[in-house]
Amino acid sequence: MIRLASEQGRRVTDLSDLQAMASLACDATGSVGAALIVLRDGHLQMISHFPAAYQPIPVDDILTSVRECTANDPEPTTILHLEGWSFFGTADGAGDALILAVMEPNSAALLEKLHHAVSATLRHSAGAMLRVKAQTVLSNIEEMAGIGIWDASLASGAMSCSPIVYQLAGIDAQHDALSLDDLVGFFRADVRALVRKSIANAIQNGTGCSLTLPFQRADGRECVMRLVGHVEGTGDEARMFGIMQDVTQEKEAEKRLWWTANHDPLTHLPNRMLFQERLASALMSAGNSGASAGLILVDVDNFKSINDVYGHEAGDDLLRLVAARLGACTRVGDTLARLGGDEFAIIVTDLPTELEINVIFGRLIEAATIDFSYRGVSIPVKLSFGAAVFPKDARDGAELYRNADLAMFSAKPDPHVRGLVYQPRLGAEQDGREAQLQRIRAAVANSAVEPFIMPVVDLNTGATTSFDVLPFWRDGETVHNETALAPALDDTELAPDIGITSIERLAEILGSMTAAQETAMSVSVAVSPRQLLNLRFTAALLELLDTFGGIGGRYRFQLLTETLPFERDLPQGAQVVDRLIAQGLGLSMNNFAFGLVALLERSLCPVREIKFPKAVILEADRQERTGPLLRGAASACRRLGVEMVVTGISSQCEVDALRAMGYTRGQGPLLSRALELHHLPVLLSSPPSSPLMGAEVSPN
Repeated sequence: MIRLASEQGRRVTDLSDLQAMASLACDATGSVGAALIVLRDGHLQMISHFPAAYQPIPVDDILTSVRECTANDPEPTTILHLEGWSFFGTADGAGDALILAVMEPNSAALLEKLHHAVSATLRHSAGAMLRVKAQTVLSNIEEMAGIGIWDASLASGAMSCSPIVYQLAGIDAQHDALSLDDLVGFFRADVRALVRKSIANAIQNGTGCSLTLPFQRADGRECVMRLVGHVEGTGDEARMFGIMQDVTQEKEAEKRLWWTANHDPLTHLPNRMLFQERLASALMSAGNSGASAGLILVDVDNFKSINDVYGHEAGDDLLRLVAARLGACTRVGDTLARLGGDEFAIIVTDLPTELEINVIFGRLIEAATIDFSYRGVSIPVKLSFGAAVFPKDARDGAELYRNADLAMFSAKPDPHVRGLVYQPRLGAEQDGREAQLQRIRAAVANSAVEPFIMPVVDLNTGATTSFDVLPFWRDGETVHNETALAPALDDTELAPDIGITSIERLAEILGSMTAAQETAMSVSVAVSPRQLLNLRFTAALLELLDTFGGIGGRYRFQLLTETLPFERDLPQGAQVVDRLIAQGLGLSMNNFAFGLVALLERSLCPVREIKFPKAVILEADRQERTGPLLRGAASACRRLGVEMVVTGISSQCEVDALRAMGYTRGQGPLLSRALELHHLPVLLSSPPSSPLMGAEVSPN
């Protein structure tokens, strides 16, 4: 039987449509002509060859008869006699049939003999029809998957290939014969030696090989080809057979999938997963070569505030801008990655010495301030940096990351320091800070952190003119002032809790006072920028203003702060302060330098009070440069109606000197110590003319 590739799949309606035939020789039939026909769904699959002289017979009639005659008889049967021909066959009712057509002999005996021979032939050929079907299915699978099959004789070098192999190589199957060496020649020149070596090893060991490498078709198009081969047999019978498949799209899909899994979709930078791989590789390379490797961590100061105030779209735009700015400062060969949120990292490789990190670090520090504009609003942004070097500062990647993070965190509290390179002392400081936070956390849980009041006294009369509300910490027999609480006042969780406690206790005391005890005066509530960023804290503060202060209220509330709460890198703080100002709130600046700067921003936030250390005032006359500046600042405060409070007064001589210089309000141990909040009604109803003796407060 010969497969007719040119006719395969053709719809057969008449035997005259059959264009290629083969003869069937059988001793039992002598010179009787015969043909074996395989149909699938009414379409030609295989056929033997008839003698030239025959009468055209409609195949549709044959199929109909096959279905009718074999419905209840699975054995091959004479199903049709037509014009000297007999047709035998089986059919499955779905257009698939195996038909044997035989020219009828004149002898009845010979006809019977022929019947038995035909029956045996049909039984034998039924399996052939199934194999043909399987081959057809396999061929279709080859077409769909784009898989070509090849088979090469290792003795002669001759190779047979399926049509797909020729298509993959971009050559004509009718004119170009392929050998295994020809096939190897289509692989790109830089990988060809590897292909030959792999095939040679497979032949030598009687095994196989599998390669996926760049391939150049005869038409010049490049692709990625997978070649799989297996060796079978020995000697002259040895052969190598296998498949080949164009996997270019598969490899491109794998690349896209890998990129997606290893990169940040917003900035297109490597993500934490790829960062970890490259950091491990950089440290291994540094360990093998004896060089150093560095890690620089970067984050955007107050990024959450920008997100909350301006929205995530603004945050996304800012992160893309930061990525571009850092990328411009990163060396070729180093890795800039986004680890998540506003945190970035730079892996610095091949440092000849550990000091080389300072050059790169310095270049980044210069880019630490970014002018960011969103929908016409200018938002200056600052970056913080921390760096550590392997192996000087760490034994592995985890320790290197931890120390770089510690250096970055240590740089944040000082607005004038944008970044630090790790030093061993930072670890000790961090340990001390963590221990301090743990102690304060326990104190807050036990109500040992509570509000105290610090009176402001008229230097001429000794009367209390206003008071500050500050958090103090009872630590056993010692009472610490707010300076000892500094780490907690910058902590996201502790700072709001401490501030809310002070506000609620103050509201409770003010609410319990009688009309006779109430006295109109200013109340300065100490706040930290971290507290202003907390919605619970600001809600409590607004409620206090609504109840006891506000425009026309009996008390005039102020924010007592070290720095400007509306700093431009704290947009959420600025928004909160705007709301508080609308309720009649003012500022009391506890740092005179920031207070003088705040005077320039007076249109944004009303500065009502600035505090000056006594040493600065009393020594001003002896300072050639600072003296005139301070006298000018004091004059400006008086013209603008800004109160000046001198702090730390401890002797009557100091009081006399300050009064002579025109200062009328002060604080300090001579005038009054810090008082527990429950003393407030007594303080307001009978202002003292002598120092109030409150708690003995530790200076730290």
